[in-house]
Amino acid sequence: MNSRREFIKSLTRSIIAGGMLGASGYLILRKPSGEQCEFDFKCTNCKRLSYCDQSKAKEFNKMVSSNNGGGQ
Repeated sequence: MNSRREFIKSLTRSIIAGGMLGASGYLILRKPSGEQCEFDFKCTNCKRLSYCDQSKAKEFNKMVSSNNGGGQ
């Protein structure tokens, strides 16, 4: 009876440890979704401003174009 109980405990611990290891590996090695801003959202001197897809960059582009008379 003891050996069966020890086997079930060992199996359960192994499954839990494997699941935790797999989840940790997934979280560490996954690719981030979308592009990350490298300049802490300081769009003023950003070289990628013209083609950046971040929402803050789009807002900054609109603000700059409206201040420049519609981009003319």
